Amino acid sequence: MTVRRTTLRAAVPVALAAALLTAPVSAQAAPAHPGGSYFVAPGGSATNPGTLTRPFANINQFMAVARPGDTVYVRGGTYTIGETYLSKSGTAGHDITIRNFPGETPVLDGGGTSGVAFFFGEAFQGAGNGSYVTIDGFVIRDYWRSGINIGCCTLDGTVYKNVSHVTVRNNVIDRTGQNGITFMGASDITVEYNLVGRTGWDPTTGSWSSGINMFAMYGTDNLVNGNVTYHNVDVSDHHTDGNGIIVDETWGNGGVTITNNVAFENGGSGIQLTNSGKATIVNNTVYENSREPSYIIGGTGIGFWGPLAVDHDIVRNNLVQQTAGTGLRASEPFTDSVLADNDISGQDGYRQPQFADPEHADFRLRRTSPGVDAGGRTDAPGDALGFDPGALLRTTENQPMPWYRYAPDFTYITRPGGVARLFRTAHRPLGTGVDQGAFETVGPARPPVPPAGDRG
Repeated sequence: MTVRRTTLRAAVPVALAAALLTAPVSAQAAPAHPGGSYFVAPGGSATNPGTLTRPFANINQFMAVARPGDTVYVRGGTYTIGETYLSKSGTAGHDITIRNFPGETPVLDGGGTSGVAFFFGEAFQGAGNGSYVTIDGFVIRDYWRSGINIGCCTLDGTVYKNVSHVTVRNNVIDRTGQNGITFMGASDITVEYNLVGRTGWDPTTGSWSSGINMFAMYGTDNLVNGNVTYHNVDVSDHHTDGNGIIVDETWGNGGVTITNNVAFENGGSGIQLTNSGKATIVNNTVYENSREPSYIIGGTGIGFWGPLAVDHDIVRNNLVQQTAGTGLRASEPFTDSVLADNDISGQDGYRQPQFADPEHADFRLRRTSPGVDAGGRTDAPGDALGFDPGALLRTTENQPMPWYRYAPDFTYITRPGGVARLFRTAHRPLGTGVDQGAFETVGPARPPVPPAGDRG
């Protein structure tokens, strides 16, 4: 299979910008559709029409007028504007797009009191919205509950099935009291190229928390690709979560493809399936997870819990290093599944992966690694992850949990170029075969990223 990336990287078209400068579009006279453009900026106003020169103050103003195909460009700067409710839907081929202004990095800061940066389904608002939406290019930090939480349930506990076709891409999510990115009762979801960490540390949220959560999913076109997720924890009495990535309680209704991700130093598993099968888990790097061994299903790099979790899975080309506990743990034997070409702690033939610099979150393989060219081509993605570990600092200051040792370097992250510059792709394979894990190593020498203390 080939994982396709459709990240918007082009600058705002010159003709569009010029037109907006000379002829502002009012909120009452919406732009031609599909494809109207709006803007949000620090210093914007609730009375502005959302043009380049007269921008909105917040994204909710855009949602009030948004139509399928519209895009809002959010300028760089820090916003303490609370929550954005995804009250509208796009249509097939015409997403409602909420993204950074090209080359700039908007920071949404919840101040520790706002609940969720982007949400639909919270407090049972009802179904019918929040589909065909793209969220791209934000730093989201210090929200009391979650960074992004889309989809929920009715008052009788059943989940909605009509949230679909949502893309969450190129975001940094940090220090949320509960979850990082969560989808519930949804289908056709893409979560790619996000840095998610330090979530789930606030017991007042009820926890049940992990970095990337795919709960009660439907259909098979759900993708979690190219993310880096770390320092997620579950401090509640449940002791079940705190995973880097979890697919939870799908009960055979859907499946998720999990490729090219790095999950390291999480409280629970790096990747966890609970009562959820039909998963494709290929070319992921999973490093020293299960930092909280009291978890019910702890001590695991990749975990499978419940009879449906071990059914119709594909597990290939993964690298799992796990000193404490086991690299792979399943509650019962696999059925109709394929496990091949992996290098997993505790399994026959395991060899140390030889990561480039795991003490500075650089999980590329050295050229001498036994994982180079050791994977199989079957089911391998057509690209590999590129992640700049310079986005993370080694620090013990202001950490919610005593064992956390990394934090985002916001000065580094918010340099010109936006979050997207932290992620890139490389063709797979680069050598004579597919590498195990999320990265490809053979090819032109890559300059090392200096440790945080050496960066200018």
